[in-house]
Amino acid sequence: MKKLTQLELVAGVSLTGIIPFWNKRSKYYVPNINKILVSFYQIYKSKSLSLAVLLRRFRKELKLPQTVEIYLDNGAFSFIKQNTFPPEKEYVKYVRRLNPSWYPVPADFIPHPKEDKETQYEKFLKTMEFNRKYIDEGFVPVVHAGLFFERFLEEIKKLNPNPQHLAIGGLVPHMLLSKNGSREVVINTLKVIRKEFPKTKIHIFGIGGITSIYLLKLARVDTFDSIGWRVRAAWGIIQIPTVGERQIVPKPEGQGWSIPYPTEEEREILKQCQCPVCRKGKAHLLSEKSSEGFKARAVHNLYALQEELRIVNSFTKKEELLFYIDNHIKSRPIKKLVERLVKD
Repeated sequence: MKKLTQLELVAGVSLTGIIPFWNKRSKYYVPNINKILVSFYQIYKSKSLSLAVLLRRFRKELKLPQTVEIYLDNGAFSFIKQNTFPPEKEYVKYVRRLNPSWYPVPADFIPHPKEDKETQYEKFLKTMEFNRKYIDEGFVPVVHAGLFFERFLEEIKKLNPNPQHLAIGGLVPHMLLSKNGSREVVINTLKVIRKEFPKTKIHIFGIGGITSIYLLKLARVDTFDSIGWRVRAAWGIIQIPTVGERQIVPKPEGQGWSIPYPTEEEREILKQCQCPVCRKGKAHLLSEKSSEGFKARAVHNLYALQEELRIVNSFTKKEELLFYIDNHIKSRPIKKLVERLVKD
């Protein structure tokens, strides 16, 4: 029986409103996070920190210890969202100078399930163009879940039947049940990818909440990135271990999401929290609308995710992890997804 892979978090960071969770002297320090994801879009568009400075003194500017690995995101989604084609040459130059531990091809074009088949096919072709051009130069090829997932795998195997690394994108709109999205796509992707590439280091873009990490662990994924700890904090949302997301600050008027507020039982769970905020008796900050409240929620969310990941990684056998999920995880949607994932 194959052992479960150790799953690692790559914590997405922002170059604006930096929360130095990697700094042991910071009040926001979260231990045992040794990988961060930085977006090239933010670096390229930065006004406060010039590209030249970042190229020469990146670690010094962020006060990053040598033990923290830098994962670089190509930022293609943000560039395209701003109607700008990703700056291929500048990205390659930056990669060569910074020499990050991990970096994808210069651009990929993420399909959305609401788009028509022709549009998604064009994105598949453009992404594969970059994969073909850079797969042999240390860049991590990217494939997308959805209509052309199987085609992606076929084309990647033609280039390299056993790539060292592979990144999977396009799962977020399906996980969030966006228009035409389906979580069956997520389950199918996770079922297939390890089977097709048994020796490849698999990275998942964008999904990895406090309960969805159980899916990634069971799928024997290696790494995942998450900026959700910050995004949820900005929306007034916290994560509670074994429970999931809870709204702790009233959501802005007109916003459509529906996330419950913590029950009394869940608030009791929160009282046991040992995050950098709660353990210092400042849990009241979690419900404040101020910038300090945002930072408190963010670091709480990151700690909660890391702590849950520690528990997840304590299991090396699938049966033991499934037993834990059945007896401890309160999220019914995740339990149903787990059942579909492990079903033959």
